[in-house]
Amino acid sequence: MFGRILVAVDLDDIEHGRRALRQASGLIPGAGAMVRVLHVLPPVPMIYLQHLPRDFDAQELKTINRQLAQLAVQSGLPADTVSTAVRRGAAHVEILSEADALGADLIIIGAHQPTAYSKLLGTTAGAVVRHAQASVLVVRS
Repeated sequence: MFGRILVAVDLDDIEHGRRALRQASGLIPGAGAMVRVLHVLPPVPMIYLQHLPRDFDAQELKTINRQLAQLAVQSGLPADTVSTAVRRGAAHVEILSEADALGADLIIIGAHQPTAYSKLLGTTAGAVVRHAQASVLVVRS
């Protein structure tokens, strides 16, 4: 049914990420299916760049990719079906860009219960749902 699934995981909200990954593990059909696990980092303000070590970005990406792969396997996804990606920017924009680049059939994203604040300003999950070309599964707690 779904051959390419993108799972957006916020490592600062690991429980929603785990729930999303468990959903993905139940949806992959078998041989040939793939799951890309994505984490989006906020942009680093230019003023901070001069104070960071030269290899800061490379080390951060390496660490996060390792965490994503480990989280995926712990959630029941076969290691040979999983790839990871880390992007920097606005979360909904980067999720949609990664889904397009992957040719995703399905995007899975965790979401909090709506609050008055999120109803006024919107959420990452809401923006993904509104603008995605692929189907979107929103996993709530």
